[in-house]
Amino acid sequence: THTHMHARMYSYLDAEQMGEIRKEELGAALKLMGVNASNEEMEEILTRVDEDGSGSIDEDEWLELIAEVTRQKQEDECLMEVFSFLDRHNRGSFGREELKVAAAALGEHLSEAMISQMVGDADVDGDGQLSFLEFKQIINSA
Repeated sequence: THTHMHARMYSYLDAEQMGEIRKEELGAALKLMGVNASNEEMEEILTRVDEDGSGSIDEDEWLELIAEVTRQKQEDECLMEVFSFLDRHNRGSFGREELKVAAAALGEHLSEAMISQMVGDADVDGDGQLSFLEFKQIINSA
């Protein structure tokens, strides 16, 4: 089962068999799960997952982290499907017109002002287009 595999992975990462994955080992653990995290992101993950405040991740916390990463990957896959629908020209971004067409296809009428506000609020780099990360930001803040 997946749980058994994740428990074995935990044992592997807990090389010293101390019953914990330390912050220093967390980066390798996350990479094994396909997550590239900065030091700041690893700190945030450790703080969020370390329920007992030990400064490390025990096996139960590890299994919770695995579940969280799995949920996030599934959410990202769903968002990517929607993003791909909006990015009709496969440019890696979409703009106001694609958003308007997609909304109309879903039976929603968005005014020019609403579209401008949505794109403007999310368009971090100011190029008039929404990248996947910018799109994800809109969805996660809704």
